[in-house]
Amino acid sequence: MHESEARYLSPDEVARFCGVSIQTVTSWLQKGKLPSNQESGEHLVRARDLVHFMHQNHLAIPAELLSEHTHASTNPVPKALVVDEDKPMANAIERVLRNMGLEVLQVNNGFDASVTYIRRKPHLMTLDLNLEGIGGVELIEHIRNTQTHKAKILVISNSMPSLMSKAKAAGADAVITKPFDNDSLRRAVRILLDLG
Repeated sequence: MHESEARYLSPDEVARFCGVSIQTVTSWLQKGKLPSNQESGEHLVRARDLVHFMHQNHLAIPAELLSEHTHASTNPVPKALVVDEDKPMANAIERVLRNMGLEVLQVNNGFDASVTYIRRKPHLMTLDLNLEGIGGVELIEHIRNTQTHKAKILVISNSMPSLMSKAKAAGADAVITKPFDNDSLRRAVRILLDLG
């Protein structure tokens, strides 16, 4: 996207995308936290600058902004696949990843995980080992042995240590034991995806 084609947003639009008040946006602009151009006396924020700001501050980025940004950028937004039969746990993991600026897909069994992995080619897969049908370790082995696409696999489970070790041996890149804190999850994801 050329500079002349860049989309600019008003403070009102920024407030709506961020889910904050116009006063908060005004404060960000006045303190220079959010870069802007002043046209006819009004601050205007480039869409890609807003996406960057939201990513840096762990704000959930709306799909509308993400799609624009990915078309405009050579670096696509990382895609994560969350696999957990415990729906509230899957939702909690999804929330953390979305707030980090990732696009998130969620499935709740091993079969759907395998199909979604092959079709959508995520950059990261979080995986509980306790799955019905195809288990977590079997899923890792299947993916590592049959797929050329190599996503980072982060096991998040309360399984026995011996099973966690089997998952690492099968090809998991990292493991986190449930229950976990959000900072540990964010740190692991940053390291695995090299997000800095």
